[in-house]
Amino acid sequence: MKQFFLVIFFIWSSILLWAQDSTSKSADWKEYYSFHTNLQIANTSDRIYSMNSNAIFYLQKSDNSLHHLSKNNGLSDVEITSIATDPTGVYLIVGYRDGNIDIIKNSQTINIVDVKSKLLSSNKSINHIVFLSNKAFLATGFGIVVLDYANAQLVDTYILSPTGEYVGVNRLFADSLTSSIYAATMKGVFSAKYGSSNLADNNNWTKYTAFGTDECNAICYFDSSLYVNKINGGVDSFFVYKKGVKALFKTQYNSLRYLHSYKDKIVIIGTSRIDVFDTKLLLKQEIDSSNVASPEFHDASIDNDGTLWYNEKVRGLFHSSDINALCPHSPISDFISSIRLSNEYLILTHGVQWRYFESKISFFHIDYTSWMYTIDWSYRDPMNSVSYPNEKFHFFVGSWGRGVIEYNDWWNPIKRNETSNNAYFGGDYVNDIKIDSAKNVFIYSARTNFPFTVYTKKGLWYKWNYGDFTKVDDQSDLIIDGNNWKWAVAYDGIFVFNDKNTPLDPKDDDTKFIPLIDNLGETFSASAKCMAIDLNNVLWVGTISGLAYYSNANQIFGDSKPRLSRNKVTVNGVVDYLLASASITSIAIDAANRKWIGTNSGLFLVSSNGTEVLEHFTVDNSPLPSNSISCLKIVADKSELMIGTYNGMVSYNIGIKEAKKDFSEISIYPNPVKHDFTGLVKFEGLMQNTTIKLLDINGNLVYETVSEGGTAFWDGKNLVGERVASGVYVVILVNSDQTQKKVSKIIFIH
Repeated sequence: MKQFFLVIFFIWSSILLWAQDSTSKSADWKEYYSFHTNLQIANTSDRIYSMNSNAIFYLQKSDNSLHHLSKNNGLSDVEITSIATDPTGVYLIVGYRDGNIDIIKNSQTINIVDVKSKLLSSNKSINHIVFLSNKAFLATGFGIVVLDYANAQLVDTYILSPTGEYVGVNRLFADSLTSSIYAATMKGVFSAKYGSSNLADNNNWTKYTAFGTDECNAICYFDSSLYVNKINGGVDSFFVYKKGVKALFKTQYNSLRYLHSYKDKIVIIGTSRIDVFDTKLLLKQEIDSSNVASPEFHDASIDNDGTLWYNEKVRGLFHSSDINALCPHSPISDFISSIRLSNEYLILTHGVQWRYFESKISFFHIDYTSWMYTIDWSYRDPMNSVSYPNEKFHFFVGSWGRGVIEYNDWWNPIKRNETSNNAYFGGDYVNDIKIDSAKNVFIYSARTNFPFTVYTKKGLWYKWNYGDFTKVDDQSDLIIDGNNWKWAVAYDGIFVFNDKNTPLDPKDDDTKFIPLIDNLGETFSASAKCMAIDLNNVLWVGTISGLAYYSNANQIFGDSKPRLSRNKVTVNGVVDYLLASASITSIAIDAANRKWIGTNSGLFLVSSNGTEVLEHFTVDNSPLPSNSISCLKIVADKSELMIGTYNGMVSYNIGIKEAKKDFSEISIYPNPVKHDFTGLVKFEGLMQNTTIKLLDINGNLVYETVSEGGTAFWDGKNLVGERVASGVYVVILVNSDQTQKKVSKIIFIH
């Protein structure tokens, strides 16, 4: 009865969520995924695909060009776990960790959410894909799913256990000569002949008792023998099974990944070597550290021309006759712990607290869109960075557990400073690091009695604490404002000090602590996480229980009892404090004084006064790779908000640039405005709160607005909402205090 229930339960409804062209979903978004986590290969006659965690890149063999597919360009999701091309090379099937499935044909994508949407207690990851009889067989965390990819329908599910329990399937092999399916699972090896019986009935599957119930992670049927890799206690054992006899293969592999057969060859992929054997088990080709230094191989494939292609996790895609890797320019990792602006570069750190020895840093040239990276195994988990202004590649990196590293080039560390080699260094677990206007480096550390360290421009070090300073939380912000005051996020509030330009002498400092208590006397949150000071000197504080603010940061030292304020908003008819249910991780202020709020439930845009939620982006309505935002950074000159997560980085075009000090860089685009233009006219290079007036040739007011930051927009309509007539219009620009004025013109052509 239980078996019958399982068969009925997995009758799929064939939900097609959407179909799309492989062009960008939104021109406002860009993706900066790493292509340095190469995991699997698929090929057709004219393309070689290499799968990464969040994107797929491919080589177009006809012109040797590289292209990619991602959530903003042809894919429906992130966290890809498997790809495969059908025997004709027409279809690309993509499987995801959450059970999502994409079918891509001729640059069109159909997304099937049947597995993803099912309420299952087991892992739904699509682990492997093979093809037989015009069907795709998908190895999942609960069994095998059969996909009719030409008709975009799931047609069957096979639960292999005779007791009806879910058995995770790691790899499959389809033998077209015998129409047999072989499965390497978490509980041994199974096989069945497709088309001869009802495979939804698990009695029609053969279990190979020779492999017991141990985990098996690779399988291949080659030259009348079954090849299986078994894992017991974390140790790999690679076997060949023929006519009921199991024997260890003559070569054993460290962490064997995949097994593939191509006509008269079997390809064996281990972490440190790839071997190709013929039917006599003679070694025909070998790829190891002599081809790639310190490799971590993941997959390999032989194309129709007989060329062996293989990918190495960090370096990219290789083929056997070339030592140079193919890999699109990208960050070295998708783990983004901080994004900092360093002159014309962005510096990304990829350390993650307690991840240990993730020692990678990426550099992105903003104007030339090129990437560089460094990996330094002598320290661990770089968490943040700061650069000296106008000193190219002179920067400091704060790590989680190994102090601060100073660089004078992107690849060349000058000195590592930590408690073991510097008695004046406060703590090795660096929360944040910033440079003040005097070029003193301030380091804010956790898990120490001396949370503050300064490294002066003259090369002097000093560590200290304050008697009224409370507990320091892990991964907390430090900011330095326009007054050169230092603000630190403490566990239960915000601490600020003014060192009065004597950083080596804290005895004369002014200090103040702002607890997480609002102006009603309520302690509204247990922990602060981040902060930012806006253009009106309002301090905004992100906590694990929403957003609060202190209205005049310039007056903090004169406030005997500072308290935070919170705004109530109405969302879907419910009145509550702003983002009260969100844990806030990062805050960025744009040129219009709006607040971009990173949380554990997506990205929010809040109005300049903090009373209205203008946007809420999530993985479901945007190309965000995760709802958990780790960091934010606005590149003002590009109007680009960089959004970091532990699953990759994307950016959003916020459309507003910083205000200028005068009108010397004013631009109006397009100008002239032609009859077929339907977008918004953009005014840039404006001063803060510039009044823009447009007059016709008779001096009549046609339109009036006020800039946000250095930008303003016009829809081409007059004050009554009508499209303006052809002609020349005078543009008058006046700054907020009416001390500067600029006159220009714009032409409309109908």
